[in-house]
Amino acid sequence: MSNYLRDCNNTLGITNDEARQRLTRFGSNVLTPRKRSGSLALFLAQFKSPITPNTSLCSRIVFFLNENVNVFIILAIVFISSLLGFWQSEGLPMQSRSYLLSCK
Repeated sequence: MSNYLRDCNNTLGITNDEARQRLTRFGSNVLTPRKRSGSLALFLAQFKSPITPNTSLCSRIVFFLNENVNVFIILAIVFISSLLGFWQSEGLPMQSRSYLLSCK
């Protein structure tokens, strides 16, 4: 830390030579964008919700009680909920990208 303070001038900052040396030593200060997940992986991630195993267990119990219509209703609700979560997650990067472009 003392070397850093010694190399800096309070009024001018670091010299061009010091900036070049730091650039070669540490590299440029650029963030790399995260790799985007595929659509299938994003859809399957919707089933990781803690409520999905619970409703799946409920549908199995209802199946053993011979309430087949209710089983299909429960599974349809889980599937539709996952589709809505996927749709929302898929649209979010597009909205944020368009928002960032509008701010320029």
